[in-house]
Amino acid sequence: MAATPTKPEIKRLQEAINWSFRQLQPFRANDMEAMRQYVGAHYSQKGASKKVPFNLMELAISTYTQRLAGGKPKALMTTPHQSLLPQTAKLQRGTNHLLEEIDFHTTLADAIQGAFFSMGIIKSGLDLRGQIEWNGFMHDVTQPFADSITLDNWVHDMSATRWDKVQFCGDKYTMLLEDAKEIFDGPGVKNLKPMQDMVGGRDETKELSQGGGWNKAWYRDAVELWDVWDPRKNRIIALSAGEQAYDCDVTGEYLGVVDWNGPERGPYRLLRFNRVRGNIMPTPPVGLWRDMHDLSNNIMRKLERQAKRQKTITAITPGGTADGQSVLTASDGDMIKILNPNNINTLNFPGVEPQLLALLIQLKNMASWLWGNLDALGGLSPQSETLGQDRLLTASASQRLIKMQNTTLDFAVSIISSLAEFLYTDPLIVLPQTKRYGDISRQILWTPEDREADFLQYNITVEPHSLQYQSPSERIETIRQILVQLVAPFADMLQAQGIAVDFEALFKIIGNYSGLDELNQILLYTNPRHTQEGPVRSKQSAATTRTNVRVNRPGATSQGRDEAMVSHLLGQGQQQSQMNQMTRPTG
Repeated sequence: MAATPTKPEIKRLQEAINWSFRQLQPFRANDMEAMRQYVGAHYSQKGASKKVPFNLMELAISTYTQRLAGGKPKALMTTPHQSLLPQTAKLQRGTNHLLEEIDFHTTLADAIQGAFFSMGIIKSGLDLRGQIEWNGFMHDVTQPFADSITLDNWVHDMSATRWDKVQFCGDKYTMLLEDAKEIFDGPGVKNLKPMQDMVGGRDETKELSQGGGWNKAWYRDAVELWDVWDPRKNRIIALSAGEQAYDCDVTGEYLGVVDWNGPERGPYRLLRFNRVRGNIMPTPPVGLWRDMHDLSNNIMRKLERQAKRQKTITAITPGGTADGQSVLTASDGDMIKILNPNNINTLNFPGVEPQLLALLIQLKNMASWLWGNLDALGGLSPQSETLGQDRLLTASASQRLIKMQNTTLDFAVSIISSLAEFLYTDPLIVLPQTKRYGDISRQILWTPEDREADFLQYNITVEPHSLQYQSPSERIETIRQILVQLVAPFADMLQAQGIAVDFEALFKIIGNYSGLDELNQILLYTNPRHTQEGPVRSKQSAATTRTNVRVNRPGATSQGRDEAMVSHLLGQGQQQSQMNQMTRPTG
């Protein structure tokens, strides 16, 4: 049982939480302002104050998020101990089922997005899921959970220079008042106040859609609480929020305290892309992108104003009213009589400035270069003149992406390992599973009695494969490589072991992944297992003639077109081949 903290100890903790929370305010303010730019001016009243017509930030974050966690993560667990392989397989199936049930993919995507603006934070633990009868007694049933936490609801010891040196860290959350009074029994329960009685005015990311906290209508009374982890004593302390609805209430009283029985690294995991030496808080990618994003949008808004000011008018002298009236009423192509052509003059007011437009095009290219070659990562346009070169560029588009992928992978492995440990060590979790033996399947139960050894003795390696998204075309390419590199060279050995390729299934998969419904019309399957009712079409002749014709069509790249446009806007002399770049299609 957790040691009961003293009142002076809790009071010092509350004061330290408030100080650290205030030190995090500049990071929260930057996070909030960057989020406004991300959602733009048309999201809500709390969105960007000005229009964001050139949202490079959203483009970059969407591109990187798809590359980092485009697929649903699944755990692949291995162990060097042969005797523990059956239990490892059960744990793998149970963990993957849990990841699907708690929608871990969405939680991970939220944390990754948070890491672009500040840092991603995920809290894991055990959540109550009702009660069951076990050995004649009623027990609370628990299920592992993983929740994403925003920086608005986060605090850690800002006096520490490394994450493993923090004296406390925790998150703030909302709970119904009646539930809080039922769950907690500490001395601070009597002081709980509903959120509507607190003083608001805080700027949070949730207010982008909710609006401000003033005069908010609540259906049921709710309170804001803190869960704070004390690494030294390995315990979780529940505290109430203060009068300002974000500080911790400095009363020296707590709501509850429990021992932390989960992984030794604690309940929280941080995702930080650009770490700063000697500091826990990282430099988020958005913080490095903001200046380029703001400059590009300022120029875009200025170009918009210039375009709106552009106009052409016809001016006449005071004595040329008759001539002006004749010109005004004439239709296109008419021949009219005027007294003096000098009485009429056409005035043009310029619109978009060519040099400013050229600068915007250059900024777009510079942003793609500085932010890791977004054109190649996002498949926005061809980067070279051949498909093979484009594939090489995409594969090695940015070492920054590789670094982010490795960081995200370690982050996901750490959380999945924690969830697997909760799943394995909780004595009340019973998992129904399906065991397959060829075409036969049967239901089995994975009970606490099946867990033969300590979790650490399994020496389990967790590899969250399928984290990166695979498009149908990439799946077809993977199948093709397997057939060419593994199946074809060992066809005789595979046949000797009774392994054959089901070409009917292969072609149907290719037709499904490629979207070619015509493939089922071209190929005729005469196997009796797949014969459908109706007339059978005659086979086409196997003798065919193929003629390969190579047609050389000049193309263009996005970068080449931009360079040609910039040169033209700046009035530089160009050859005809350079001018043709602007009219050729990319791809």
